[in-house]
Amino acid sequence: MSQTRPSLRPEITASDLYGDYLPRSCVKCIERVQAWPWKTKLAVPSIVVALNLLLVVLLIRYVGYGSTRVVMSPGDVWLLSDNVDTTFCARQTLTSSSGNNFHAFVYSGVPPVNPQPDNFSLEYQLDIDPGKHMYWTYHLVPSYHRSNVSIRTCMIGSDILSEIDLYLIDGEDAFEHWVSDVNCGWCVKKHERYSFGSCDPDRPYKDWPALKSFDFTEGMYIAYYNPLGHLSVPVSTRFDIEKHSYATSGVPKFSCFDSTCSLDLSYHSNDVVVVKVPVSSQTANVTSETIISECVPRASTYVAFFLFLPIGVLAGLIALIICLKKINDNIIRSTENADNARVFRNIAHEESSERARLVTERELALPPRVTVALDRMQRSHRRSDPPSGLTPPPSYQDIVEPGLPERGRDESFGPPSYEDCVSK
Repeated sequence: MSQTRPSLRPEITASDLYGDYLPRSCVKCIERVQAWPWKTKLAVPSIVVALNLLLVVLLIRYVGYGSTRVVMSPGDVWLLSDNVDTTFCARQTLTSSSGNNFHAFVYSGVPPVNPQPDNFSLEYQLDIDPGKHMYWTYHLVPSYHRSNVSIRTCMIGSDILSEIDLYLIDGEDAFEHWVSDVNCGWCVKKHERYSFGSCDPDRPYKDWPALKSFDFTEGMYIAYYNPLGHLSVPVSTRFDIEKHSYATSGVPKFSCFDSTCSLDLSYHSNDVVVVKVPVSSQTANVTSETIISECVPRASTYVAFFLFLPIGVLAGLIALIICLKKINDNIIRSTENADNARVFRNIAHEESSERARLVTERELALPPRVTVALDRMQRSHRRSDPPSGLTPPPSYQDIVEPGLPERGRDESFGPPSYEDCVSK
């Protein structure tokens, strides 16, 4: 008897899913991946995730919290915020590119702003090369846009063709556009050109022509530009600046006055770093100071965020995948067992029905010898039967039952035989 098996559903291949949309080479690659063992399928994504995590760590370390440069001028005070993070940075290292000393402070929270603006003055003797510019920059405290500047300029050269341009620019974006195009109209807040003989350098600076401006909103930039392409221009200038700044007279957590400062930061705190470039004889010839700020990484944070946490997440995902695989295997096994049980029941039912049918046929289909014996017995019965219409002879019981002669116990010899009864 042939045993029937349930028909398996056809497996869906990559060609069925992507054959109409992807090139044949891509479909073959997908089919090869589908043929991988499950351990390989798990190892390859793990390696990809690990490489991506390494890339994220490098981006955060060298891009998000890499070294930055802040340009400041003498008398400027600025709150560093670009790459200062107390979670990922253990300390902040500040270095002056020119080697001049500066002040650096660490405060627990943003320091207050001086209610009264700071007033300071700067005097310079400059020699600007042909086609070049020199500039000063001052950062403004947010929400405190009241800043005034008065600049007095006098040519001190002897060349009657000498001239110099003075520009006042508001904001870093406008200054960058002006550097690329000095004729940018919208970039400039105020502009003045000075030529030979516009003032007497021997007279006090108060008699020099002054250029004043106020209400800078994003940042104060002061720039001199030499439009001549063949002649250097000597200039004498004085700045009178009034601007709000952060109060540095409080007690900081850490302070430093050097050309290189390393400031410790508390973990996950509100620590901030304030930098101040002093106005002194040391900065008499300094127009701008570049402060290089570097974040020293906090190793424990990087290990916790980019090693332990991903490993924990990966271990959880692996455990989840293994559990889901086991659940899926159990479901498939249960389904297969149910299908097999159903098939076996059908087979058993079919076998029992077939067995019953065979038994019935066996009972109905008697062997030839039994058939011959039955025929002989039936014929013998037909011969022994009396002819129709004749009274059959009495039976033994009919003769014996009416009454037997009573005899004593000693005379009793048993009932008579059939022949005796018939003869009598």
